[in-house]
Amino acid sequence: MNIAFIFNRQKEIIGYLSNGGAKPIAPFFNDNFIQELATGVETFEFSTINNGYTSNIIELGNYIGFMYNGKFKMFQMIDNGGADAKKKNHLTMYCEGIGLELIGDFVEPFQMECNVKTFITMVLQDTEFKIGHIDEELNNIIRNVQVEKTTNVYKVLQEHVAIFDNMEFEFNVKFENNKFKYVYIDVYKEGNRGKKSYKRFEAGVNAETVQRKSNLYDFASAGIGEGNGGINFKDVEWSIANGDPCDKPLGQNFVVNMKANDKYNKGNKYIKKPYTFDTGDKKELLRLTYEALLKDAEPKNDYDVSLAMTKDEFKTVSIGDTVHVCDFHYIPAILLEARISKLEISFTDPKNNKCTLSNYKELKSKIVNLEYKYVYGSMLDYINSLPAGLLTSTQIKQLTVYMEQLDMEEEEINNIIEALKQTASDKFEEEGRNKIKGEYLDILLNAGRDYLCETVKSIAIRLPATKPIGYKTTLEFTTGKDTEPTKFNQSNDLWLEGADCINGGLIPKADTTYTINLAINTNTSISQSYYGNVTKTYHGGSYLAYTNKTDYVSKIRDVMQSYYHVREKFKYGFTTIYTFSDPCTNTNIAKWTNNDGTFNIDCSTFTQLCFRGINFEYSTYKNNKVSPYFLSKKYSYSFECGRRTASDQAKYCVEQGWQLDINMQNREDWKNLQAGDIVFWETRAEASEDRVTNRYMRVSHVAIVSSVLEDGDVTTYEATSKTDVILNRRISNNYPEKILFVARPRR
Repeated sequence: MNIAFIFNRQKEIIGYLSNGGAKPIAPFFNDNFIQELATGVETFEFSTINNGYTSNIIELGNYIGFMYNGKFKMFQMIDNGGADAKKKNHLTMYCEGIGLELIGDFVEPFQMECNVKTFITMVLQDTEFKIGHIDEELNNIIRNVQVEKTTNVYKVLQEHVAIFDNMEFEFNVKFENNKFKYVYIDVYKEGNRGKKSYKRFEAGVNAETVQRKSNLYDFASAGIGEGNGGINFKDVEWSIANGDPCDKPLGQNFVVNMKANDKYNKGNKYIKKPYTFDTGDKKELLRLTYEALLKDAEPKNDYDVSLAMTKDEFKTVSIGDTVHVCDFHYIPAILLEARISKLEISFTDPKNNKCTLSNYKELKSKIVNLEYKYVYGSMLDYINSLPAGLLTSTQIKQLTVYMEQLDMEEEEINNIIEALKQTASDKFEEEGRNKIKGEYLDILLNAGRDYLCETVKSIAIRLPATKPIGYKTTLEFTTGKDTEPTKFNQSNDLWLEGADCINGGLIPKADTTYTINLAINTNTSISQSYYGNVTKTYHGGSYLAYTNKTDYVSKIRDVMQSYYHVREKFKYGFTTIYTFSDPCTNTNIAKWTNNDGTFNIDCSTFTQLCFRGINFEYSTYKNNKVSPYFLSKKYSYSFECGRRTASDQAKYCVEQGWQLDINMQNREDWKNLQAGDIVFWETRAEASEDRVTNRYMRVSHVAIVSSVLEDGDVTTYEATSKTDVILNRRISNNYPEKILFVARPRR
């Protein structure tokens, strides 16, 4: 969604918000669109800049609407954060879905026997809302409906959800030819809203954790049955000897599950629970009570699933979708069906997207037959559910503990373990070790397995947010040959050391197989939570050479020189125009402007302005009402590189595959540099080491190559703490021994 329409209180379009163009007049950001399955409620929160245009259309009581998944969603602005909201630089609005307008419409008392369509027609008759889609199955459900007092329509709908077997609502707007027509309600049978996609969420792939929580809150080991007219089953006898499920003597008004009582209640006094059934048959009553007791004689399981979805995955899911969840680290494996019960979508910052699951249903029985062949069969199912690989010591321990809990003899356990190890070994040979397929990978590295990838063009590695005890895993991947450099994105919480690593960061070389063994970091001098040791096998190939276009080389040099020629206007300082999301307020201008009229600039601010193609005449420094967050239309090469710091820019370059295979400690390699290349340094005498200790590769400084000289030296434009601030100096005089790597943007 890139455009949102603004409506007045009469639901007429009066403006729009859009993020299109290099410098939109009414952008939106900090947005959060929330959908909830249980109630059908939808909310939307957003911010925009405060200017003459937006302040006239972003008003309490007005509406905002946009297309989402082929349907038009509309919301009323109800909270702007206070009376002083319009004095702020940004306008922020909390909006509620248009369906909540039904709180202002009321239904008079009535009673009727009807299906869903008749019921909704009745409650909507005095509103502007219409009926949209209704699942056909709901028309066959007839219920006695009664509204005893005058009640708002929205509350009546919510109070009758359960009466009509947990029907599900969705409020949408008919929007044609850029005009509001009407609001309509779609009604679904429970489980029908959303797709039956059965998308798979697997622990260690696109789910961070799957936690099973068991409790005995509803546990019962004995059941007391009551039927129509208060009948019981005192006069009914059961005997195991006669083929009945358990013994129940005459005169006893309860039935007992002895096995559950011994297992979970330690053989103590029975925990009784009453059950009521619609039957006048005493034998039937005993059977129904016993069947209900079996369900309450086991711990109840609930699940908490933390998802780790990519930006593209969020585009494939919708509220109400039915999905599958699996975790093969449990024995037996957890296999679940679930619904997407809540979606939080940010159209401008997908990192804030969230997806919540609920309505978990177990897909596999928990009942275990304790005979040897069934235990072995259960273990074999577990082995076959795993990706191919040799059994780890952790998995062997899990299997052993599981069988010990079943009171199996040590010899039996050892025999099964050996058989399973052989099965896993055979599978290992047949299918390969934990292979991960694909050229573009985004992997969450969980413990207990290896991740062996093929040749990749791009790989991003993420790590569990909570450090697992004893965490260990292995990642293996191969970079390309005769291709663009492999794009590599490592977690900010990971320190890598070994082959082709510098200050905790890996710079992948061409045609190389990397093996990374990961564990919890125990080195107190490193702030990252995880540590990885990197080894490699080089196969002899190289990346494709890339030469920057002449247009980029000449024009970025023009931009750099525009600052160099007015270098007397600057002082080196860390509080610059890119320190603030809005540097153009009077308060913030005072922070990057000095009393003598000079401006603060640092190395990454200088390079970011050059990357964006913003020369001095068009910059915030020249006109403090112009935001620095735009890409120049004058210079078509313009691009954004990372965020605020030199280390951000370095990480971005590696993630884009812009790194060059050049050894800057060998002066002969300098001849391979070109104007426009980006040079990154670690801490030098001109910078503070304390500021970069926790940053990517501890990058301290960045500059842009301006020319390669005939004597083999190289000059760069940069902003530094030296007196002249903006310098054009030789690398040979600029701490070449501290250079980490060089990148070449693909422009």
